[in-house]
Amino acid sequence: MFHRFFIFSSFLLLFSECAQIVPLTGGEKDTSPPDLISVIPSDLTKNFKAEIILFKFNERIQLKNPGDNIIMVPATDTKPKWKVNKKELEIILPPNLKPNTTYKLMFNKAIADLTESNAIDYLEYVFSTGEIIDSNFIKGTIYNAFTHAPENNALIGLYDATKSDSVIYQEKPLYFTKSKSDGSYKINYLPNQNFKIIAIADGNNNFTYDPFKEKLGFLNQAVSPTKDSVVDFFITEEKPIKSLIKKIIQPSAQELYIIYNKPNNYQLLNNQSIAMIQNKNPSDTCKIFHNANDSLYFIIKTATSQDTIKTPLLYKKKPLKQLQLSGLISNTYPYYAPINLYANFWMDTSYIKTSIKLFLKSDSINALALKNIQITPYEIKIHTPLRQNEEYILEVLLKSINSTDSIKKQKIKFKTNSAESYARLSINILFPEKKNYIIALCDQQHKIIYSQTIDIPFSASNKQSIEFKNILPNNYVLKIISDENKNNIWESHNYLNKTAFEKIFVYPKTIKINNNWDINIDWNDVK
Repeated sequence: MFHRFFIFSSFLLLFSECAQIVPLTGGEKDTSPPDLISVIPSDLTKNFKAEIILFKFNERIQLKNPGDNIIMVPATDTKPKWKVNKKELEIILPPNLKPNTTYKLMFNKAIADLTESNAIDYLEYVFSTGEIIDSNFIKGTIYNAFTHAPENNALIGLYDATKSDSVIYQEKPLYFTKSKSDGSYKINYLPNQNFKIIAIADGNNNFTYDPFKEKLGFLNQAVSPTKDSVVDFFITEEKPIKSLIKKIIQPSAQELYIIYNKPNNYQLLNNQSIAMIQNKNPSDTCKIFHNANDSLYFIIKTATSQDTIKTPLLYKKKPLKQLQLSGLISNTYPYYAPINLYANFWMDTSYIKTSIKLFLKSDSINALALKNIQITPYEIKIHTPLRQNEEYILEVLLKSINSTDSIKKQKIKFKTNSAESYARLSINILFPEKKNYIIALCDQQHKIIYSQTIDIPFSASNKQSIEFKNILPNNYVLKIISDENKNNIWESHNYLNKTAFEKIFVYPKTIKINNNWDINIDWNDVK
């Protein structure tokens, strides 16, 4: 009947006086996974005797990596088998299931539609070979340890508590689920036994932990669903114990960056013709400045490693000597800051220091007095008062060390802004303990923009005042970071060593900063 109606309608359209020719389209793309219509025997069946479970869906299906993504717990000597017939999936159970046992079949992105491969994210089927279905559960919320935001789609796995800690690297969990967008999770139908509980940001979906590539959350003690039914914990990248070099890059002819797997302080040995750019805080990147032509050979040392670096140099031609004014935004420079210049060449420090001149644009003849100039082979720092809303011209005669090249002059023009471009934030904090902290103002992506450290002595009050001056307008997240080892960086946890991450407290409201504002905040409930 439908086909006859379609033909008749098409005939009318073809000869209609007002008919229009319209290009054919394929319609909207199907993005929905299959829907489960029914299952035989039904879910939560007791005294289960069937050998086959039949799942019926609303469309034709396919299986994706079923050997890894169809999981049965407790584990059996042989794995279940499967067969797909159009819209139906048969699961053939292994023989000799244990009596009086609750079993769970879990499908992790294993079932997808045939046309677009839209997979069902997670599906489970539960039955018992006895008269009781285990009713224990563990639920909770997974949070990001640094941001305190809920962690979505994390794998929460339960392992036999008697297994060694290495089980998370080698075996799939006995029971698992994925966290929702609000970080919540719940694992149902658990037996009365102790478990290791782990959360993994399982990016490659292999159900095991890939160290230092995936975020991890763990507890240092076993949990039991009869007494630990609510378990919240935090997830973050692990802190490597030993320093290892990840890669070496050469951004320019006289620079070499050695990138490690963790932040370090560095020491160079046998470093002729080599200088190291010192960082205020430990960094995962050691920046080397050199004056070599063909290759570099030196030894670099950290607290946990010593590496010999021998590398050919990629750039044979030296770059055009140039200085860059750091912190310049739209040709405007902070009026309160020292003048920071970075070089792309190895500077002749004794020569350049005497060749620096600073002028007001309104007076390009009389140079300003510069009393405090600090210079290294790669950096010039000039501590001199700058006027607000003024235009300047900086002149430097550029000369490389041991170079006979002609000396060139570089002019850098910039203007300063004013105090009205910034804001001031005062925070009165009642700290939970007397110890060392980092007070951090972060952007909305939780990158630290401004920070201060405070070490509260035992003789002082827990109530302390912190002030941030010259803050650029933005929306900020305020954090207190417990700096246990006083190294001015946040330290993550380590699973095998059972070391905890440094605790972070996040102010519950976003702080809006506008220019020329003075803001005062009281934070008395740090938790």
